[in-house]
Amino acid sequence: KQIGLQDRITLGTGYVFDFRTFVAQLPLSDVEFTQRFRQLKDVYHTYSSVKLKIQSQSQGKMMLKRSLPMAVPGILLAVAGSAGGGAGTLIAGSVFSALAIVAGAVWGSKEMEKMPERLWNLDEQFKIDYACPECRKPFGVHNSWESLRRQGQCPYCRRKFNVE
Repeated sequence: KQIGLQDRITLGTGYVFDFRTFVAQLPLSDVEFTQRFRQLKDVYHTYSSVKLKIQSQSQGKMMLKRSLPMAVPGILLAVAGSAGGGAGTLIAGSVFSALAIVAGAVWGSKEMEKMPERLWNLDEQFKIDYACPECRKPFGVHNSWESLRRQGQCPYCRRKFNVE
């Protein structure tokens, strides 16, 4: 009988040979390895751009949330002042302004609290995706794809690739 990947062979009373497991453990061909390594270029560049986007969005949202509550009382005080509001309006506006500033600071810091978790999740997925196609050890953020390409081999298992 011709044996296929879906077949399992039992030897003796307890040893089962599963071809899918065996084939999955075979080394990649040079062509397959190089092709998978090329795909890592997109993984690295996507990670870098998403990380920058998370950082800048979080900082931008934080600044907006901190500054917006400060702007509103100023506008209200200006309107009240032009409408002829007295000292009571000015005091009430000042208290409201102080409360808005505190609320804006708290609101902005809540946005910044989300950033570490977002970055952690991104880093964890990157460790899985940006790894040697052969030994599966992660290359890390400090090994840019271009740097690995110039080295011409995995720094861990020393598997060579030719990407020009």
